[in-house]
Amino acid sequence: MAILSTTLALMRQGLMEYLGEWVNGTTSASAAASAKTLADSVKLVEYQNDYFNTQWALLTSGTNSTNVRRVSDFVQSTGALSIIVAYTAAIAASVSYELLRYHPTMLIRMALNKALLEIYDKTYRSILNEDLITGNALPNSDEDWALSTVPNHWANSTVTTAKETTIKRYGRASLKVTGGASAGDNYISQVEWPPLLDLAGYSIDFEAWVYASDASHARLGIFDDDGTTWSDYHDGGSDWDLLKVTRTIKSATKTIGFRRTGNVNTKLAYYDLTRAMNGPVSELVLPAEFIQGDVKKVYIQQASGELSTNERACDDLGWVSQPLEQPKPRIRYDDRLGVWLLSFAQKPTAGKKIRLEGIEPQTKLTDDTDTVALSETHLALLYPYAAYVLFSSLGLEGKAAIHKRKYDTLAARVAMPAIPCSAIFPWGRW
Repeated sequence: MAILSTTLALMRQGLMEYLGEWVNGTTSASAAASAKTLADSVKLVEYQNDYFNTQWALLTSGTNSTNVRRVSDFVQSTGALSIIVAYTAAIAASVSYELLRYHPTMLIRMALNKALLEIYDKTYRSILNEDLITGNALPNSDEDWALSTVPNHWANSTVTTAKETTIKRYGRASLKVTGGASAGDNYISQVEWPPLLDLAGYSIDFEAWVYASDASHARLGIFDDDGTTWSDYHDGGSDWDLLKVTRTIKSATKTIGFRRTGNVNTKLAYYDLTRAMNGPVSELVLPAEFIQGDVKKVYIQQASGELSTNERACDDLGWVSQPLEQPKPRIRYDDRLGVWLLSFAQKPTAGKKIRLEGIEPQTKLTDDTDTVALSETHLALLYPYAAYVLFSSLGLEGKAAIHKRKYDTLAARVAMPAIPCSAIFPWGRW
């Protein structure tokens, strides 16, 4: 079964071919100079007079690329199309075009996107995520970034931050902190994440892997109403060190938070696998890519390799035994926090990696170069449903019903999963 990385342009062609209405070509050398005329004296002369009247002409190359115009008249003998509203420039020879009965964005793209969403149980993106750590009280260990400037739920004071995908210890990204004009930090507190107040009265270990090339620059801090407890500084040895600080949080504290510093102007530090341990953590925040909260399977790390005194199982870059599949956890959406939360029937041992497998709809297609990863089988399934959506939107219920029946017949035969877009890790590695 061939695997395709299929562009929106190819999907538009696929849908039109399914409907038996695909017409495309390139303008001929005799293309008129008028910006209201498009001519193909080689291919279009095969069609009768007025065949393309009221259809849409989409140019896919040249000065007017991506422009769409309505056809007012077609002359068979010359293969010339007259356009109602002029293009921005005259149409030259060798310009590629498509002639479409339905508007390529308002109708065709809409139908494809809606179909991808409505039947995502058949055309889904697979998710394989290993960002979570059991027992971690923090909602994000540097992997989720709604903006490229700061991790989700964290904030900056004086420093600037960025998502780093090259210098990283674990997962897909680390946090790069650039020091400001004065001492500052990237931090999270009860303001950014109210559940941190549940840590009051507990002795919390705040830990992170840190990379720095300058001494006395990067360290960790825990604060509450009574002040801040700091870890040692990274020694600046241009390597990854596991830093740790422990503080017993004041029982009646009104403030609590965690800091990752950048103390010297323009100097860099990198933080990864950040966690706050030993608190009463009953729920974990699902990574942001689970936009539907649709988790199918959950696994927990069962063993670790050779770890130092300060390390936990999650610090092992590899793993020793196959992770153990867990009973389906409870998943709920918290309107107040704006996140999906995951909780286990039995609280697992803290400090271990979690592997989540789930599904989500394909990314919405906007530009012709946007892609989806689907097999030929799934594309063949998608097009009848998209046709059903298209004709339903036009009020052509009879035509819509025909294509819906075709989809239902095919869907019953398609049981294999869609192509996973997240990286699949071979057994024996995390």
